Amino acid sequence: MNKPIRIEGEDVHVRPDGSEVERLLADNRLARELLGWELRVNLADGLRRTIEWIQQHQKGIIPTPTYF
Repeated sequence: MNKPIRIEGEDVHVRPDGSEVERLLADNRLARELLGWELRVNLADGLRRTIEWIQQHQKGIIPTPTYF
């Protein structure tokens, strides 16, 4: 690995017509309070592990079309 990657984002995200999701919000406080959930993998390690998994399983991944 040890390769820098560029992450790009959009200033404005436009939802597809007919989308029922009005906004997205990630907050793990409720899971922690109700279930005792705790973080086991930090973001950097999680991204690294995800990239490694994808590299090992690329043949089984079918790209999905983009509708935007």
